[in-house]
Amino acid sequence: MAEINETPLPIDREYIYKRATLHKKISELSYRDAEAALAFLREWAEGKKPVSQLWEEVAAALGAGE
Repeated sequence: MAEINETPLPIDREYIYKRATLHKKISELSYRDAEAALAFLREWAEGKKPVSQLWEEVAAALGAGE
């Protein structure tokens, strides 16, 4: 069983994490800056930016608000 957990996935684990948590980060940002959160949500929904780039930008926006 240990072999299965050590086998690399065909998709990057970091990408999976970012894709799974992006909506939570955008939601959190919406309480601080609703306009920015809406802009990020639109970019995500319209496929204008890759998930990893959006995740980093939303995380930076959250960090700037602290």
